[in-house]
Amino acid sequence: MTKTVCSLIVAVSSLLLAMPVSAQTSAGTLAVTTRLPDNNAKAVNPDSHLNITFDHAPTLGSSGQVRIYDAADNKLVDTIDLSIAPTDQIYNIGGFDLHAYPVLISGNTAIIYPHHHTLAYNKTYYVQMDSGVLTDGTKPFAGFSGNTSWVFTTKAAPPPADSERLVVAADGTGDFSTVQGAIDFIPDGHAKRVTIFLRKGTYGDIVCFQNKADITFLGEDRVQTVVGYPNNDALQPNYNLQPPNSGSSYRRGVFMGFNSHGMVLTNFTIRNSAGDAGGRRTQMEAILFKEVRGQQTPNLTQFIITNMNLYSHIDTIQISGQAYLADNYVEGDNDYMWGNGPCFFIHCAFKDLANGTAFTQTRNPANQHGFSILNSTFEGAAGVTGAYLGNGSGDSEVALINCAVGTISSHGWNSNGANDMEYNTTNIADGKPYDMSGWPDWVWHLDKVKDAETIANYSNPTWVLGGWAPALAPIILSQPHPKAGSVGAGKFTLEATATGVPTPTYQWMLNGAALKDGNGVSGATTSALTVDTNTHPDIIGSYTVVATNASGAATSSPVKLSAKVAAAQTR
Repeated sequence: MTKTVCSLIVAVSSLLLAMPVSAQTSAGTLAVTTRLPDNNAKAVNPDSHLNITFDHAPTLGSSGQVRIYDAADNKLVDTIDLSIAPTDQIYNIGGFDLHAYPVLISGNTAIIYPHHHTLAYNKTYYVQMDSGVLTDGTKPFAGFSGNTSWVFTTKAAPPPADSERLVVAADGTGDFSTVQGAIDFIPDGHAKRVTIFLRKGTYGDIVCFQNKADITFLGEDRVQTVVGYPNNDALQPNYNLQPPNSGSSYRRGVFMGFNSHGMVLTNFTIRNSAGDAGGRRTQMEAILFKEVRGQQTPNLTQFIITNMNLYSHIDTIQISGQAYLADNYVEGDNDYMWGNGPCFFIHCAFKDLANGTAFTQTRNPANQHGFSILNSTFEGAAGVTGAYLGNGSGDSEVALINCAVGTISSHGWNSNGANDMEYNTTNIADGKPYDMSGWPDWVWHLDKVKDAETIANYSNPTWVLGGWAPALAPIILSQPHPKAGSVGAGKFTLEATATGVPTPTYQWMLNGAALKDGNGVSGATTSALTVDTNTHPDIIGSYTVVATNASGAATSSPVKLSAKVAAAQTR
């Protein structure tokens, strides 16, 4: 194990930690402030990590073990060994053998990763940790010994097998503590759509699954719900991903799905935090969705991705399958959106982080489309003025329809004869036509009249996606709440957010009756309702919003305005 690997400390993001330790434990200058699960904790999820938070940041040692024993018979059930390099550690995740870190450091917290499915329900376990697994930089943390210093008991039983909603909470208060634990619980071929609801928190895991269907991953908050992990091709060198892909190309992501359809991701953040390795840039997807070679079936891989934040560097998105992406923020550099597609993007914002890199590199075959991108924005990060819209060749296809572009390379595209096209490209700054005088002459500039049919086709997700018509009934992402700074001065504004495919419409209700604009009301059919309390004759009651599209409708939770609040508004 090299010194670099031994001393690796990766910032994943702070975890939600709870359950105070009854008494501080110290060794050297490290003092334990919390453990999760706490000593003698009950009803612990079997998929939980072991988290130790100190009064200051620990350092990862180069050797030693963490061992977990069954308290009933003192049988060793799992060993986490730091003497084995991460590139030789094997964790079976979603049926695939992947390399993973046995311990990660996040701020003042050490996150210890038991191997998947080693802990069971209705069991009591105790943990031992060798001295030196963690240090303060010079002195080793003494760890835990015996069978009483760190003991916990798992839940008596899992949720009902036919559950249609599973709750994941990083602090252990949900049905599961990890996203992977919830996915593994859902049987293949389940009868109804299952929603995995991710509470606010950071989930530091590789997520990987195959042959799944009809699962919705719904975050509680787009920013405060984070799935993150430092995975990249340097962690996964020359290791075959069954079946029969080889190399690291299809196992270096944070959120990976293979041969799965009817999948929905909405309202959370996925971040690959691997960065550089060994002084070189590495490939490191945030999401990686693919039909596995040798098992390709038409329409086998289908994903809807809405209202997501996706962060990485090289290869933030890799999709080889049908995908519909709406209202997402995607950040990266160096061909950071790639794959065979076909993919349809709408109302997305893309940011490139480095000069000389490209937003896209499609590799679609001649018999299918690549990326069609509508009503979206392309911008370089601060100081980035030399990014390219696309980098591909041959049958590679990128279509920009009604998109706005910021400061990027005046050359526009780094492709060489690819099937790239645009219609009505404008400046982000002022909305005026974008200067394309420096673009290559092989870029197809669509004409509103002569190319009307082509523009309509590339604006049609079903046409782009090879006959698949993506559909998603409305989901309320944020319940009605007062807009910041809007309460007072004789008015208030309520906001709510919903997603769906097609984009849902809004209708605000007061005491079950539909509101209309006028008489002190505005925005009655938008995501933000404003009421002038000096004008509207009756503002007291229960406010809800109904989101509707062709696939269904969803009604928000109510917000009640009392007479006391109303009186304050009208003063």
